[in-house]
Amino acid sequence: FQGKLQRVLQEGPAWGVHFLLMWTGPAIIQSQLGMSGLSAFDGCVLLYGSQEIARQIVGPMSSWNGQSRRGLYRDSASGGDAAKLIPYASPSARTVSRLLGGGDVRV
Repeated sequence: FQGKLQRVLQEGPAWGVHFLLMWTGPAIIQSQLGMSGLSAFDGCVLLYGSQEIARQIVGPMSSWNGQSRRGLYRDSASGGDAAKLIPYASPSARTVSRLLGGGDVRV
């Protein structure tokens, strides 16, 4: 199974097939993808976890601590450092009102 999955993950983008996958930890990634793990991917995003998990996935110099509503993105293809990001956040009532064409609202 691992070999077939690795092949699909590695060759898929050339055929226009891209993947968004989720695992609950590094041990599961390794058990399903083998020792090469995330090498088939050009990037990965950590949305939750600890500094220990970030170091296992991103590298030993990672200083990410898994804070709420934050992520850590690593672009393997560029070889650059991992970057912290805000992938999503609930919009405020004021933002929703503006988007819907209303005026400012008090909350």
